[in-house]
Amino acid sequence: MALSSVCYGIVGRADLVEGDGDGTRVVEYKATPIRNRAEVSEATIVQLALQGICLEEAGKEVVGYSVYFTDRHRRIDVEVGEEEQSRALEFLERTRKICSEVQAPPPLEDDPRCRHCSHVGICLPDERSLSAVHRRILVANPDGQVLHLTTPGSRASIHRGRVVVKSADEELGSAPIERVQGVTVHGNVDISSALLREFFWRDITVV
Repeated sequence: MALSSVCYGIVGRADLVEGDGDGTRVVEYKATPIRNRAEVSEATIVQLALQGICLEEAGKEVVGYSVYFTDRHRRIDVEVGEEEQSRALEFLERTRKICSEVQAPPPLEDDPRCRHCSHVGICLPDERSLSAVHRRILVANPDGQVLHLTTPGSRASIHRGRVVVKSADEELGSAPIERVQGVTVHGNVDISSALLREFFWRDITVV
């Protein structure tokens, strides 16, 4: 379900929003528990809090929050109140501030999360400690898009001037190639040779 907040400038999606006569409940699906245990992380609580803020702005009465761990088939209720929502909004403002800075924030040091992060090859936390990085987090061209290819087994190709991503015979999405400013490939994703040639001809970075 698509969610948004005009007041706080939030746009996102909720995995499941349940509604009945007693009110609205937000359910978030997670595949991998923390340390292989069904524990709710702080990031998930922030996510639920922001989803609740969006629903409340839309006039919904949110009476409950839950996380469903798909590999454990277990649903855990989560307490989200005014304190959690205030903290989520603090994170939101901190994120906006980071994105508006001219210089990127310092990388994490010896953090085990980096080893399993799909963006470690882009962030380069170890290499960045050797020299300062002066760049903005946001793309320089606001009309351009950084295309993230994340679905395992999918294939990206070019058709009539558009980048088309398919998995089997299902089209997952497409975008005009003129609006693609960069491409990040996450995992086992195939890119056609014709599309690669087009990217290189247009000087589009593929990571």
